[in-house]
Amino acid sequence: MATRRGRPPDLATAQRLAALLRRRLRTGLPGSRLPGRAQLAEHLGCTEHAARAALRILVKEGILEHRGRSGFYVRDRPVGRDLRRIVVLLSRRKVQLFQQAVLLGMSRRCERYRLAMDVIDDIEGINDPDYLRRIGGPNPLEVGWLTLSHRPADQTLLAWRIAQVPIVVVDAFPRNVEVPTVACDIQRAIYEATETLILLGHRDILFSSPQDGTDIARERQRGYRLALQRHGLEVDESLMLNDPAREGGTHEQLVRFLSAGGRRVSGIIAADQRMGCEALSACDQIGLRVPRQVSVVSAGTSLPLQPTNLNRLSRFDQGPSEQLGRVAVDLLMEHHDPVHPASVLLGATYTDRGSTAPPPDRRDGPQHSSRS
Repeated sequence: MATRRGRPPDLATAQRLAALLRRRLRTGLPGSRLPGRAQLAEHLGCTEHAARAALRILVKEGILEHRGRSGFYVRDRPVGRDLRRIVVLLSRRKVQLFQQAVLLGMSRRCERYRLAMDVIDDIEGINDPDYLRRIGGPNPLEVGWLTLSHRPADQTLLAWRIAQVPIVVVDAFPRNVEVPTVACDIQRAIYEATETLILLGHRDILFSSPQDGTDIARERQRGYRLALQRHGLEVDESLMLNDPAREGGTHEQLVRFLSAGGRRVSGIIAADQRMGCEALSACDQIGLRVPRQVSVVSAGTSLPLQPTNLNRLSRFDQGPSEQLGRVAVDLLMEHHDPVHPASVLLGATYTDRGSTAPPPDRRDGPQHSSRS
């Protein structure tokens, strides 16, 4: 296929293509070679001149290295902020398996950048004006800051942004202040999981998720509600279970709910892989056949330890939890735009393991039977 050479692009076009490439290169391996200009232009749907202009921008930023006729390569250590160390701010009560995996991804990325990394698990006083200087030392702008599963107050984020403090908020959603953010697009993942069951014909869909008032919990609820509302279905609060968020909690809760003889459901949405696998085991215990009588699907990040039943669970995976940490450090180290802070939302990939199917006859509903 012939590739368009075209006229030299304007600056806005070149910057737009550079931004697109920059996002895709965040997870690129250092030293890897990019496709040639013609192939890259075809992939981006632009002219060769535009592709070349975008590549030059990334070379100038230190993200790529041009090695003459050999082509363009991802730099081993992208040039960005001149930081000496990274400080991760994490509430003690948030250190769970997911956060541990994200921290591991951050640590490995810091090794690539030859940066020291400290984890501060005491965020008491984070909204105090002197907090960064107290934790980061006399030159807090030489320190990169990552907040994990915690959203500082709006006035604090605004003050940090005005002072151009290098910070990325991870696994949380600032509401009124724009700062660099890295998170899984959990709302979209839950939306797609819910819509998958709706399009199969399910109407009575149970949603199991921690309803703990956090940003992530609100995003999950919003995705579930939006999918139902878009398809003209009523949101039944009794079908939104407050998961205990502990090992075995989903299993116990669903066994009680499904055995109570009340509202019958034909589909179950679980907020992550652990809950999805426990939902399968709960159905097994009370004799509900999956997917003949009830469908189960989960949405969330992949955990480092694969739960039992995972090979039976249809799910919307949002990549390894470590990836969240790697992308956060990359975003922190890149050249930043204080006017338009960059944000990254990691999408989900659907894996069909046979735990979803059209519902049984809705007039009769799924037959809940107990094993003798």
